Amino acid sequence: METDFSKRQILIVDDEPDIREILKDELTFSGAIVDEAKNGKEAWEMLSKRSYDAVISDIRMPGGDGMTLATQIKQNGKGHLFANKEPVVFLITGFADVAPSEAYHVGVDAFVHKPFNLQSLVSSLHRALLPPEQRWRDVNLSGNLKAVPVAGTFAELVAQKKILLGRGGFFLNGQFVDLRRDDNIEVSTQDGHKILGIVRWLQPADAQESLAAGIGVEVLGLSNEAYSQMINAFGSAATASYIPRK
Repeated sequence: METDFSKRQILIVDDEPDIREILKDELTFSGAIVDEAKNGKEAWEMLSKRSYDAVISDIRMPGGDGMTLATQIKQNGKGHLFANKEPVVFLITGFADVAPSEAYHVGVDAFVHKPFNLQSLVSSLHRALLPPEQRWRDVNLSGNLKAVPVAGTFAELVAQKKILLGRGGFFLNGQFVDLRRDDNIEVSTQDGHKILGIVRWLQPADAQESLAAGIGVEVLGLSNEAYSQMINAFGSAATASYIPRK
């Protein structure tokens, strides 16, 4: 897929000059206007002076880590699917010191592991910059997907908090022993709603942290039959979380 970042303002945050150069060269070639920062503190100062469409940040950096930066950005945004003006945030890490569930709950739009595929990252960023109503509609719901039928209508599941909605996904309560991280799934409710998604994490129950068992799912597409109802439901979820963690 050809990516066009014309006039997009993107900030790259990493203490490794080589990583910044690789990302900057690729994004500049696609038309983006790219700035660089070597840590979270420097990046936050730049963000306070100008607006950016996206921030791509490493997590571990001396002088200000990426997780703190992401939290600052999302806590200062409006946290609404269609109204927020804060930038898309991609976090990159080569360690296991931050759980994907924690990052997505804070509001990160993507959590990328090193070593990353450059073209895949750029394509994901291009898609993340599209309005949700566009990126969730132009998706083929057929293919090699794992079926996840759930009991109840979509509205009932949301009202009962068995589905917790975020800006870009949802937490689905329950035990899903046959699923793995990065599985493509089709969640279907009893009223014919279908959601194409990708499993970003599996969460075991934890009484100490009041966490229920379930999965964190990023939305990839919505069925045409219930598109309007579901896009409105996701749009009214007043939360900074991209995928909530229950």
